[in-house]
Amino acid sequence: MQRNISKVIAVAMAASISAGSASSADLTYASGLPAGHPMNESGIEPLIGKLAPEIDLELISGGQLFKLGEALHSVGSGITDLTMVLPAYHPSELPHAALPFNLLLLTRNELAAAGATAETFYKDCPKCMEDYAKANTISLGNISIGGYSLMCRDEFETIADLKGKRVRVTGSLGRWAQHLGGVPVSMTSTEMVESLQRGVLDCVMGFTAWYKTYAIADSIKSIYNYNIGATGSVGIVTANLDSWNGLSDDDKHTLWDSMPFVISSAMVPGYIGKDINARKLAVSNGIEIVDGAAEMTPIWNEYKESELANVNDNAAKLGVENPGEISDAYLANYAKWLKLVDEAGLSEIHAGGDLLEAEALEAARVTFEKLLKDNIYDLVDPTKL
Repeated sequence: MQRNISKVIAVAMAASISAGSASSADLTYASGLPAGHPMNESGIEPLIGKLAPEIDLELISGGQLFKLGEALHSVGSGITDLTMVLPAYHPSELPHAALPFNLLLLTRNELAAAGATAETFYKDCPKCMEDYAKANTISLGNISIGGYSLMCRDEFETIADLKGKRVRVTGSLGRWAQHLGGVPVSMTSTEMVESLQRGVLDCVMGFTAWYKTYAIADSIKSIYNYNIGATGSVGIVTANLDSWNGLSDDDKHTLWDSMPFVISSAMVPGYIGKDINARKLAVSNGIEIVDGAAEMTPIWNEYKESELANVNDNAAKLGVENPGEISDAYLANYAKWLKLVDEAGLSEIHAGGDLLEAEALEAARVTFEKLLKDNIYDLVDPTKL
């Protein structure tokens, strides 16, 4: 712990002098998420071992350096070399990059959404990458998360029970919650814990994995799982641009080549594994998990007919000149990746799915890692990003 505190002070002091001055083989990853969060526990912690000895990566978690909503500005200013960035928290700075995230209600398979995001960013959307560059950052790896549920303080059996309830949301989920009769309340995932405890929120629209990942189990009395929506562009590895440019070509390749591993690890044994554990814990706590897919699917099918236009219109208001081009590219890539995922035998690997054991999850992770490697990461030269 003393080493962490010393390094926090050193990094902060260095940032005030010159961003990106760290050694190319000595990097810090700061996270606004708790240590046990799937992003850190299943993604970044294994990455540390994956990069060694070529790159010495240190994880500083729990918001010791900055809060989740401050990630883009903090990594851009050099407070850390690497972090996780959600474009939905920075819509003005990342209007193009936020489009895949805001199209989440048009997609349902998180593995396909992750592949589609990578293909869109590195092949079809130079403006997405320019957004990050303008913030003195670069996006190296994005995950997708699925398995949306409504986790509520009171009993919840049908979607009619949401009427008038205050629901934690981010981005385009606000429209969805309102459409379902709820009152959307925008806040970060870390802020929702106290808000639930104090009764400021009635429900959380989020991932079932959060039931175990965050300290909300004591506040939740019911879970309504409907598994609609898969977020894209959750930037699990977003780098300070000066730190990235300061790396040798070999170190750039080392970090870049590790992205399929960190993405697949954070998603499959990470979020999907945590989802399985959370559902088991909820049942052991006496909470019935209502399967709302049948009730919600027709509502979703009707709603999504207008969602694409809404997302594009909002992007245009933020200064995106041709949002339809980015949306169309992402959705075409999503369709392509749905096929790739299915052909690889992974279509049943998702949050809210079967209660798989660790061995089956690891086998799926390895297969998904290879898909990302063969179809994206081996085809891009990181020294030319």
